[in-house]
Amino acid sequence: MPKPLTIEAPRKVGPVSVEDELLRGAQWPVTEVPPAQVSFPKMMRVSGQPVVTLWVMLDSYEEVKKIKLSRLYNLVYKTFLCTPTPYPLALWITAFYNHMYHQENGPRWMPCYLDLKTKQGMDMVRLLAAKGEYQLLLFAKELPQKCAYVTTIQINQGLQSNLQEWVVNSATWRTLGDPREGKKMSRQLAEG
Repeated sequence: MPKPLTIEAPRKVGPVSVEDELLRGAQWPVTEVPPAQVSFPKMMRVSGQPVVTLWVMLDSYEEVKKIKLSRLYNLVYKTFLCTPTPYPLALWITAFYNHMYHQENGPRWMPCYLDLKTKQGMDMVRLLAAKGEYQLLLFAKELPQKCAYVTTIQINQGLQSNLQEWVVNSATWRTLGDPREGKKMSRQLAEG
C-alpha cells in the first residue's frame, strides 16, 4: 500500500531577514520607557550590522493589527525636518494613513527627534542617508514585552540628500540654545 503524500512547509534557507530577526528579539525597554503612546529612535545590530529603528508604542494590539493587515492600502508619509538653530535637531516624522481606518481620527503620527550634536544622533543620520531605509517596530501597550510588527520604510533620494547635507554642515552649526527650544521650533516648522 503506498504511503500518503505529505507536504512539508518550505524551510527558509539562508540568512534570516532583518524584519524577522527584529520581530523575534525586540522587547520594549519598560524600565527606561514606560508603556505609553510614544516613539523613539534606536540603533540596533542585526547580524553584526548597524540598523536604524524607530520604536513605536500604539494604544492597542488591534491598531497594530489594522496597520499590519491592511499594509497594501496604507499610505506611509515620512520626512525629516532640520533646525540648525537655536539647537541642531532633526525632527523625524513617520505617519500611516489608511482611508478604511483613519478617516475619523486622521493619520497615525509617529514623531521623534535626532540630536545632531551627539554621536548617536549623527550616526543615525549618517546611516539613514547611506542605506535609505529604516525599520519601524510597532508595539501594543497591553503587550509591550513582544514586538507586534516590523516593516521596512524606504527613504527617497531627496530626503537622503538632505540627510547627507546635514551630516556635512552640522559640524559648523553653533548651539545657541537648548534642545527644548530646537524641538519647539521643529514642531512649529512641521505645523506651519
